[in-house]
Amino acid sequence: MSSHSSDVFDLPLLAFDIETTPNPAIGRSAMGLEGDDRAVILEMMRRRSEETGGHTEYPAQPWHRVICACATTLDFASGTVEMLHLGTPNLWDEESQVRGFYELVEKGAGAHRRATRGSSDRRFRLVSWNGAGFDLPILRYRAMAHVSEPRDSTRTASTTATCRALVTST
Repeated sequence: MSSHSSDVFDLPLLAFDIETTPNPAIGRSAMGLEGDDRAVILEMMRRRSEETGGHTEYPAQPWHRVICACATTLDFASGTVEMLHLGTPNLWDEESQVRGFYELVEKGAGAHRRATRGSSDRRFRLVSWNGAGFDLPILRYRAMAHVSEPRDSTRTASTTATCRALVTST
């Protein structure tokens, strides 16, 4: 076992999950759908079901929006466990949900919360169910939708690559 592999087991854990819904704004702009959000989402799902021969009605990843991002952290050094809602309580404030996830990962253990006492330069060991296959790609797509400066895109891409490497290596 390489020293890098053993180091990852010393990192604080960050278990994360996102919840999504089809994005009616994309349904309107890309598919020309009209109506309230519910009607647009239902039509997006109907079309996806037709497109996949009934296999799935859930749209492909770029057609989602994040409505909730949450995490639980475990810092072995301090024994601290925290359950975090990332972003504002407003489920429709997607930008804050996505930003909250990236800020937590970029800042590492300790910088985001005071409870980890002095470990602000440490990374997390990411834990997720299908994080590399669903959550991280969605987070990246949606971060790109909310980027206001080019440097944010580079940082987001770098953080996503780091996240993907950590999720798939454990």
